[in-house]
Amino acid sequence: ASGSYVLIQLQPVLALSPLSTQTMIVIGSITAIAASLIAIAQIDIKRSLSYVTNSYMGFVFIAVGLGQNQAALLLILVHAVAMSLLYMSIGCIIANNVTQDITQLGGLWSRRPFPGIAFLVGIFALIGLPPLGGFWGLLSLADYFSKSHPILLGVILIVDFCTAFGLTR
Repeated sequence: ASGSYVLIQLQPVLALSPLSTQTMIVIGSITAIAASLIAIAQIDIKRSLSYVTNSYMGFVFIAVGLGQNQAALLLILVHAVAMSLLYMSIGCIIANNVTQDITQLGGLWSRRPFPGIAFLVGIFALIGLPPLGGFWGLLSLADYFSKSHPILLGVILIVDFCTAFGLTR
């Protein structure tokens, strides 16, 4: 996230070169899609969350490449809060079950409801359900993409679906 913040600060300089902005958009798109797909394939819960972080930072790269600095800053803030909820709840679950393997963590909702609620709120914030912060950040990006770059709107939808699927499994 700190590297993304540096990119936001350097965006006026990077905007002078169309090649650099196009490169950031392409790298951000590839990173977002690939990392969200890799997150689905992981069986270690903390690795899965770290790949979700990579896919979200891909969104930030796309936003900076298109000059949407406010949306990028909002996405960084939402990501920090949502991931703190997710890691807090996962830490409670790992401490109580002594495993990080997703295949061995079934039936936790009935035994650990409070970490489950925190985990759901974190997921809802990341995937952009209203009224949580991710909704406003992704909505501003989607609104801009629908007017100028409809292919990137597809990237947002694919990554958002993969993130939701990977975190709820």
